[in-house]
Amino acid sequence: MKRGNVLVESGHFDQTNIIDVSLKTVNDLQYVLKQRGAIKVHIATAEVYGEIVFLIATN
Repeated sequence: MKRGNVLVESGHFDQTNIIDVSLKTVNDLQYVLKQRGAIKVHIATAEVYGEIVFLIATN
């Protein structure tokens, strides 16, 4: 077990390495968000590194 991991009974949750989010940036953002750009996300107490992949929204 590492910091941020969750221990659950088998069959209750699926493991994944992808999350879908909706972003709204602030006007005074100090850097540009780029396709395939590096990102650090805090999920509960875990610090997870990944990359941004922009998808076209379909409503």
